Amino acid sequence: MGSSLVPGERERQLRDLCAELGRRLRAGEACRVEVYLEQHPELADDEDAVIELLYAEYVVREERGEEPAPEEWYARFPQWRDRLGRLLEFHRILEAEEEEGWLLAEEKSPPRSSATLTLEGPALPPLGAFELIEEIGRGGMGVVYKARQSALNRTVAVKVILAGGLAGPRERERLRFEAEAVAKFHHPNIVQVFEFVERGDLPYIVLEYVEGCNLAEFQRRSERRVDWSARLIETLARAIHHAHQRGIVHRDLTPANVLIAVDETPKISDFGLAKSLAQEGSTSLSGSFLGTPRYMAPEQVTGRSRDVGPPADIYALGAILYELLTGVVPFQGTTPLETLRQVLEDVPEAPSRVRPDVPADLETICLKCLEREPGRRYLSAADLAEDLRRFQAGEPILARPTSTMRRLLKWARRRPAEAALAALVVVAVAGILIAGFWSNAWLVRHGLALEDALARERGQAVAARTARLQAEQNERIARRHWSGSQIKLAQQAWEAGHIELAQELLANERLEPGRGDLPGFEWSYLHRLCHRDFSLLWGHTDSVYSVAVAPDGRSLASYDLGGNVLLWNRLPHRPWTARGLNSLPGSRAAVVPQSPSHTADPGARSEHGEVRLRDVTTGRGWTFLTGNAGIVNLLGFSPDGTALNVWDQTRPDGAEPLAPVDFTLRLDRSAPGRLFPRIFCLAHSSDGRFLATVGRDGRLSLRDATTGRERRSLRDTGSPIHYLAFSRDGERLAASLADAGLAVWETGSGRLLNVFKDHDAPVRQIAIAPDGTTLATIEGERQVVFRDLTTGRKWAVRAEAAGFVHAIAFAPDGRTLAMGGERLRTRLCDVATGAELAVFARESDIIRTLMFTPDGRTVILGGDDPRVRLWHLVPPLDDSSLAGHAVETWSLAFSPDGRTLVSGSDDHTIVVWDVAGRRKRLTLRGHESTVSDLAFFPDGRTLAAADFSRHVKLWDVEQGRELATLVGHVDRVRSVAISPDGKTVASAGSDLSLRLWDVASRTCRAILEGHDDTVRALAYSPDGRILASAGNDRKVILRDSLSGLPRLSWNAPSAVTSLAFSPDGTRLALGGEDRSVTIWEVADGRLLVTLRGHVHRVLTVAFSPDGESIVSAGEDRTVRLWDPVTGQERLTLKGHQAKVNAVAFSPDGRLLASGSHDGAMRLWHGPKEDSP
Repeated sequence: MGSSLVPGERERQLRDLCAELGRRLRAGEACRVEVYLEQHPELADDEDAVIELLYAEYVVREERGEEPAPEEWYARFPQWRDRLGRLLEFHRILEAEEEEGWLLAEEKSPPRSSATLTLEGPALPPLGAFELIEEIGRGGMGVVYKARQSALNRTVAVKVILAGGLAGPRERERLRFEAEAVAKFHHPNIVQVFEFVERGDLPYIVLEYVEGCNLAEFQRRSERRVDWSARLIETLARAIHHAHQRGIVHRDLTPANVLIAVDETPKISDFGLAKSLAQEGSTSLSGSFLGTPRYMAPEQVTGRSRDVGPPADIYALGAILYELLTGVVPFQGTTPLETLRQVLEDVPEAPSRVRPDVPADLETICLKCLEREPGRRYLSAADLAEDLRRFQAGEPILARPTSTMRRLLKWARRRPAEAALAALVVVAVAGILIAGFWSNAWLVRHGLALEDALARERGQAVAARTARLQAEQNERIARRHWSGSQIKLAQQAWEAGHIELAQELLANERLEPGRGDLPGFEWSYLHRLCHRDFSLLWGHTDSVYSVAVAPDGRSLASYDLGGNVLLWNRLPHRPWTARGLNSLPGSRAAVVPQSPSHTADPGARSEHGEVRLRDVTTGRGWTFLTGNAGIVNLLGFSPDGTALNVWDQTRPDGAEPLAPVDFTLRLDRSAPGRLFPRIFCLAHSSDGRFLATVGRDGRLSLRDATTGRERRSLRDTGSPIHYLAFSRDGERLAASLADAGLAVWETGSGRLLNVFKDHDAPVRQIAIAPDGTTLATIEGERQVVFRDLTTGRKWAVRAEAAGFVHAIAFAPDGRTLAMGGERLRTRLCDVATGAELAVFARESDIIRTLMFTPDGRTVILGGDDPRVRLWHLVPPLDDSSLAGHAVETWSLAFSPDGRTLVSGSDDHTIVVWDVAGRRKRLTLRGHESTVSDLAFFPDGRTLAAADFSRHVKLWDVEQGRELATLVGHVDRVRSVAISPDGKTVASAGSDLSLRLWDVASRTCRAILEGHDDTVRALAYSPDGRILASAGNDRKVILRDSLSGLPRLSWNAPSAVTSLAFSPDGTRLALGGEDRSVTIWEVADGRLLVTLRGHVHRVLTVAFSPDGESIVSAGEDRTVRLWDPVTGQERLTLKGHQAKVNAVAFSPDGRLLASGSHDGAMRLWHGPKEDSP
């Protein structure tokens, strides 16, 4: 035989030599291994072959009664002392284990005692309350039977100790420990234990029976699928993590101990070798050599139980994954001992070398599990599961492949002799490169150091990234908590009557930095509620001195004493929002500085003599007229609303006024224009066409408001002018005179129409009615005087004795006047009679300016506090109620386009509502009892309706006709759901069954069982892959929507009344009879958060379409909105007088509908249609 032997021939040669050596030693010959190495010198260089021969010699000599000392072998083969030492230690441990009756798991057999339990024959004897049917498994410690428990009419598995009645205390305690360990688990992927029984001297465990086979058998008859393998190991990892969290390590995870049910649900079984992390005692078999060699972790091979923890199970999962991917185990020796040696010393071959199509990321995950050092494996089984999830989702995994250098280093440590020989060959062949060799060694050494440093740096980077992500998550959670508390406080303030505080809280929450632009339902609802009568605009930092409204009423400008001009925009039916000048249509403004018109009121001065336009949302601003002490006393929009005119009065030293300069602003740039003559008084027509100015010479000029060019000079009255005012149409101009007189001109012709000299006190303010026929003036401090310009008749209205009138304005219809001032509540009075019509409901500071919006529905107020007030004279109509059913409303559903709402009732009818018009469109009649649930098909036209008369009906809601009746249930139908593709109707109810109906054929294609009481809720996941059901038995079952087979199930805290998937399908909300709402992780049935606040049963739940809110309602008559992440209650909606049976969000999330047991229905309004 020569060295040219192929591997198979070499192994046969080695077996023959070992057998011959054994025969000669047993025959009494003094034969030794060295004889064969001389005869076959090619074996002397094969370390594995030499070790195998030495072990054969040692075992046979020991069998013959010799006591060979390890030192003899160390002296004969010193070069392999380390391996020989480990080999003989393995041998010693195995002998000790055999003496105690505990063997390697894969070599389990009944103990040698004659008392072994044997239950054989055509009919097995009963075991207590269990009728044994057949043996289904046997191991070194026990035997498992399939049995029937007659009392509960169920099939179970019974595990009995093989030693039967002669089982010792250790075996009994071990069986009890297994039962107690598994009893701690409540996981769908771990076999459930029912009870532990000691019947006389025979202890046994009653377990869940799993119909199917184990993974080893499943592998043999099924094709290996990469995706299925990854999903299986992820599921097993989450299950074993569940055990680890409860202090239990399995220690014998193998394909034989993983059961695969008929629906391919995996379940971990046989915790007979499990270890408790909390207890180190006999039941944990401390110091024992336990496990199945092919799946044992290196730390298990050493027999040191204290070193065996969760990483051992992670290793076993990696070994199973390796076998699933390649069809072979990572290590397989010719004997169990050889397998153990490979586990301890060798590195598994990369799966891709066995099966080239194994994905690289999955290979990395597998090899990380099989790392020899426990600390280099995944930190927990949950981390392994997460990496497998990432792989399946196509996301980057966290594990990194082993570098080439590290693999080389491992090989050198594993084969030191071969490594040394290779080094000597290199030196012999390249002796002249010795210096280069040492340099290379230096590079390798430093390369390894650099690799370690890079690894540390990568670890630090990963840790930093993880910390950053956690910090960002914490920030998001904190922001959600803050937002929720602001909204809740705003509702409390509104309920207590502190409406301004509520508005401020909402404004703060809405303007929070970093938030998105979309307002949530809760904020929008409260904003609408709190702004029914009046609104506050937040953004100024000082007293508001001047306001102006664009002709279309959609833009508003306001100026404060701090020199800030804020521009506000409002879409139809939306609140005002502040913005920058660049948001204005046309992006242009004209800024016209001008001298003061009088000294009685110095106006608004900025600190640095500048006018600033600022966007309060971003803080960005623009500055004009720097270097002068600015006084802004007038704002005005151009006729088309695209330009804002700002008139600033400037004085450098309080002496002569400066000549004003016309500025044209484009975005944030200003260009100087033409100089105006020095002027002392001005007015701007509300239609944006005219500017009236009074120069130093007292001449009154009418100018173009955009260009500033003079159109004409108006006739002088002979008395200095103090105040000017245009009529709304710009056709008349009025002026107050220094001699307490009043003059009126016609702007078209420049003709002086009237001069009135009969005023009793100086005129301080002027306003002209829109039709130009009535004039209002403030005389003195407390009196408002009206004058009919046609007849000259005048009449007066006086303010309170202690009040001062500062501002007046006509309504667009000219029949109402608004007045405000100091120690005077803003009010409206009838122009014709002077009678008071309305008083502003809120106390306010001094009002300096006011005006009506063009539609006359709102009065805008500005004064000595930094808020612009909007007094809504025509509050929005309350359109929140729908008058439909006279008796109980049981169910609600919006159509997919949100235009239609349907309601089902105890009156046996379905009402079809037009959402936009808030009107009843149709009433569907045909049900014989209560309509319990409703669901729209994706086409928005077809409706499924369940009722208590055992039927499900399909309706055409456009034509109001019945399409079909699905018959099959034998009791009340409580819930109905439509698959997202519209091909299947699911229904369930009091007959405990769940039926799947084929829409095309109108036939029942499946009847699903699993519930033990009424099924009250059904829902398809948004992607249509899962059908969830729950009800009075507390069971929550998630099924594959196509096959109907269960994928996951768990028990809720109480009977479930309703359920809803989140829009992304990752969470499931349950409403319960224990007054709580619970939110669960769909992937693994983990409870995420519990929402508590209801004081009676919760009857209905729903997610908002954006997933940011969850709504619940029930017997306490309230509708509550929650944050599904933090569990905060954000908003409580009150108004129902009976328990609330149903809630539903419109698909766009702008409406929330609720229906109660007295037939009442309400619509709660969130964001409007044109919300940003």
